[in-house]
Amino acid sequence: MKEGMQLTEIPREKKISKKAFLERYVKPQKPVVIEQLIEDWPAYEKWNLEYIREVAGEKTVPLFDSNEPISSRYKVNEPHLYMKMANYLDLLKKGPTSYRIFLYHLLREVPSLQKDFDYPKIGLHILKQVPMLFFGGENSKVFIHYDIDLANNFHFLFYGQKICILFPTSATKYFYKFIHVLITRSD
Repeated sequence: MKEGMQLTEIPREKKISKKAFLERYVKPQKPVVIEQLIEDWPAYEKWNLEYIREVAGEKTVPLFDSNEPISSRYKVNEPHLYMKMANYLDLLKKGPTSYRIFLYHLLREVPSLQKDFDYPKIGLHILKQVPMLFFGGENSKVFIHYDIDLANNFHFLFYGQKICILFPTSATKYFYKFIHVLITRSD
């Protein structure tokens, strides 16, 4: 009989020094939730659905349907439809939706948002050209994957709740591999 996944809680730190972060989490490559890393950012107070509607409501955003099975009908990162951000926010407010925004560069589309945050000075070299926006409604999902560039990622949650299941790189041998898939920047 096969055993199920043995999940454990990700450690949480209220605050953490650069030195402790590097020693406890970066060097051993372990995830951590840092609860108070961004409280001094204007985005911490400002960014909510109404503010995003105000500054980006007319932007057309790509949507991916979590219920759409992976098939040859769409390329792996090809949106299933496009919608104005304001209409998508209305969809989120109505209740659960399987539609999500994935790999959308809102900071390029609305440059004024760049004044609302700073990159954490916590000891990592951060690729600053590609901060991305991810939106998802209740029950939206992302297929199991690993980041092909093996990047250290920071996820900043500004609204709602999110469940993340993280796997060690040793588990990637169990993941389905998409053949000839590579995401590259075209800018």
